[in-house]
Amino acid sequence: MIEATGTLQKKACGVVCEYNPFHNGHAYQLKQIRETLDMPAVCAMSGSFVQRGEPACVLKAVRAQSAVTYGASVVLEIPFPYSCMTAEKFAATGVRLLDACGMCSHLAFGSECADVGLLSELAAALCEKELLKSIQVYQKEHPETSYIRARSLILRRYFGEKAAVSENPNDILGIEYIKAIRRQSADLIPVALARSVDRKGAPNGVFASSSLVRTLARSGDLDSASAFLPDLSAWPHLENYRPENFRKAVYLLLLSKTKEQLAGTCEYTGGLENAVYRAVRTSGNYEQTVQALRCKTLTDAKIRRILLFGALGVTKIQAETPLLYANILAAAENETARELLRLSRKNRKIPLTHRTSAVRKNKEAAKQHEYNALAERILAASEPNNGKESDHAVLQQLSERQETQK
Repeated sequence: MIEATGTLQKKACGVVCEYNPFHNGHAYQLKQIRETLDMPAVCAMSGSFVQRGEPACVLKAVRAQSAVTYGASVVLEIPFPYSCMTAEKFAATGVRLLDACGMCSHLAFGSECADVGLLSELAAALCEKELLKSIQVYQKEHPETSYIRARSLILRRYFGEKAAVSENPNDILGIEYIKAIRRQSADLIPVALARSVDRKGAPNGVFASSSLVRTLARSGDLDSASAFLPDLSAWPHLENYRPENFRKAVYLLLLSKTKEQLAGTCEYTGGLENAVYRAVRTSGNYEQTVQALRCKTLTDAKIRRILLFGALGVTKIQAETPLLYANILAAAENETARELLRLSRKNRKIPLTHRTSAVRKNKEAAKQHEYNALAERILAASEPNNGKESDHAVLQQLSERQETQK
């Protein structure tokens, strides 16, 4: 599996990431891969949108370049809508990219427990139909319980208290990466790396979570935020980050949707289209809509995600179709990166490209590429004085696409 190719002695270790923003903990993880694992790193990184169901706080090109500056050899894009999906689908897309690009033999991820054996046990159990059915039955009997909580409770029946790790944010993703490797028969070896700080924990020296960095930046405390960043490349983006501009666009787009259109949207199940339709029309803005939808079974991230998918018309078919291309966001200017890209040309299973021309040869891949580009144009148009196209042109394009889908 690990083979010599010219001067390159090993395949790379993949990382599925968001880098929202890229901070010292991320630089430390890439350093661990290079020095401890003695492997080059290939990142599968969220593009312009992240799992929170919102735009990334720093442009994808800046985040990708930061990754390369601090040790990544190649950065591939997880495009919209895959970058915003559930942990399971987000992980599945990241694994697919890293396996299909032909450059990776391992996949490393940050972990609260750093016990890849335990996470593999839990992942294997969650691939069993009997256990999955038990989770569904529990949720049916306790409708107020979230899926993650119900899953943890059922796992505790089989594994005892050690199953508590299944509620840790990064261990949740770790389990999903291992599940995806199993289900896709991906030729990747999982590696759990101890996190420098818990996602919601207090700072640890120069390390802090992305969530804390964003919170500090939003409060205007950029001096404190900068202490956890390897350099100041993200600073102007954090300073000017205004998600409320895009939220307004999402709200206005949702006002144009019928219940029937929402019903065909990804993640709209159990009559959720009725709740969203009602909330949008009885609320005066995006924030009030989120507040109206809050309940025990819907996290804020889930609410933002369903509002975004409803606004942009992400269909259930789109969500079930695997990503069919790999876009290179950045690559190091060194021999290791060049060797990895040469290796990819021999082993890749999907188109790998810097340009749209290679993607156009595959009609379905081209549709996915164009849809990501459309979401980015809507994002650009929502920013004051930054839109490359007028609001009218973007909305007209969205309308034409929806007509084509019918």
